[in-house]
Amino acid sequence: DFGDDFGGGLEEEEEAKTKFRAQTCAVARHLFEEWSLSDGWQATFVAKWMRSKTGHRFSAATLDEDLGYAQWAGGYVTWALWGVPSVMNIRRLGYWKFFDDAQYTTD
Repeated sequence: DFGDDFGGGLEEEEEAKTKFRAQTCAVARHLFEEWSLSDGWQATFVAKWMRSKTGHRFSAATLDEDLGYAQWAGGYVTWALWGVPSVMNIRRLGYWKFFDDAQYTTD
């Protein structure tokens, strides 16, 4: 128990969790919004990675369009990421796990 280890009570534990969560979210936001979107490295990396996984040509300049067509044309994006042909086939092991109506198929 966090409170026992540090001599604090439940309020201190909740405060520490809240601070940790806020710090984690701030770092994630900075890395995504301020760092990866400020130059073209992320789009270039994704284009190269998708090319290596699918054999199809992807361009950093038109990545959104390329990914959309690749998914629509043959499920290449979900196949490269999860090994399944569509988002309906992705196993819900995270957020969706807590809902009874989460369904997935393997075909």
